[in-house]
Amino acid sequence: MNYPRIAIAAVGATVVFFVYGFLVEVMLIRKDFALSAVLYRDVNAQMKYMPIGIASALLALFAAAALYAKWCGGVSGTMTGLQFGARLTGCMEPVESSTPTPKQLKIE
Repeated sequence: MNYPRIAIAAVGATVVFFVYGFLVEVMLIRKDFALSAVLYRDVNAQMKYMPIGIASALLALFAAAALYAKWCGGVSGTMTGLQFGARLTGCMEPVESSTPTPKQLKIE
């Protein structure tokens, strides 16, 4: 495994992750969050934890890049990447599905 290449892939993936997340939130789902703003931290509290979130995402994406490098064994190709993405998604979907959404929580 080539660790500098894995680190570059992890940093690139982190940038794409946050740019994509920002664009999706601003353009598509901000109005949905606004309906239940009480459930979320205010902007100051979000900014307080932002460095931890960025570092966590970078660490997770570094681990995913290292897993991919180890798994594919130097074989490149679109199909290999899609298979890896599908397997990684399959592992994360149960965790994501078990997390309650604001619509599932009841505020009284």
